[in-house]
Amino acid sequence: MTSNHSRLEKVAKKVLSEIIHNVMQEQESDFGLITVTDCRVSPDKSYLDVFVSSFKNNEILPKTLAKHGFDIQRQANRIIDVRRVPKIRFRYDESGQESSNLTSIINEVTKGL
Repeated sequence: MTSNHSRLEKVAKKVLSEIIHNVMQEQESDFGLITVTDCRVSPDKSYLDVFVSSFKNNEILPKTLAKHGFDIQRQANRIIDVRRVPKIRFRYDESGQESSNLTSIINEVTKGL
């Protein structure tokens, strides 16, 4: 991966976190806190996969964000200083759910000790 990829991913994560927070404020009760956990540019530079998680309704979060995709993409294009921001795709970050499940299991086990 080039340093340009890395720089774009870091900037995109910060910028998209702010944009998503603003766009999704009205739906905060549906999802709770929405977190952009990672951004990855595809090898051909045509897509920017944005990994997201939330406290509630994780399964529908990417589809809900995709409904706002045009507005999110437009705002990102204005803010991120690159020739062309790749097309944004939203992905559910399963690592957050796995971490939560593991914490629950650990808590159950330690209760019995």
